[in-house]
Amino acid sequence: MRHTILGAGGSIGNALTYEFPYHFDSSKFNNHFNYTPVNYEEGIKTTIEFIKNKTD
Repeated sequence: MRHTILGAGGSIGNALTYEFPYHFDSSKFNNHFNYTPVNYEEGIKTTIEFIKNKTD
């Protein structure tokens, strides 16, 4: 099975194809920046609240 990762802009022309799945590991980033990932729903809620409360 081939797995495709779309490049910038999401076009097939920029796609990279691999024979094996490509697993992303963000543990170094998370540890370095003391970052705890959140699920999509929580991230969207937080982003909306940030934009609502943003002052120019």
